[in-house]
Amino acid sequence: MLSMARAQGSERNDEGENGRAALAEKRFGDIRYMSGGADREEQIALLDATRGYGLCLAYLNRFGAGLAGVETRIYRVSGRLVFHAVSSGPLLLVRLQAGSYWIIANSGGEAVAMPVTIHSRMRAARQVRWLRTTRLQV
Repeated sequence: MLSMARAQGSERNDEGENGRAALAEKRFGDIRYMSGGADREEQIALLDATRGYGLCLAYLNRFGAGLAGVETRIYRVSGRLVFHAVSSGPLLLVRLQAGSYWIIANSGGEAVAMPVTIHSRMRAARQVRWLRTTRLQV
């Protein structure tokens, strides 16, 4: 059985170069992450911010449209929960230490689980697709 851990989330907002609020970097315990991509501008900003994030996830329905509101849990292979958040868009960037993890992502009551290994100098990028989910979110 996978163990559960709790951590307080926090977020930091910075002003972008154009004076509008930039995407916020948030925290789950010591893990920093960013989520969004609801529009093209956010998608570009997130893709530009991928440096330093060991894991990049893209959430898609069976038609290839992005999904928001995806509950994501990341566990060490030992079963310890290290990350939990609900995405605010179809893209999720997570700063994870090198190691092996299990990702469990849930959308509309349908869970997808996959292993991932994070290397110290290489980013892991994954598309997570729900074949039964027909709703268009983004």
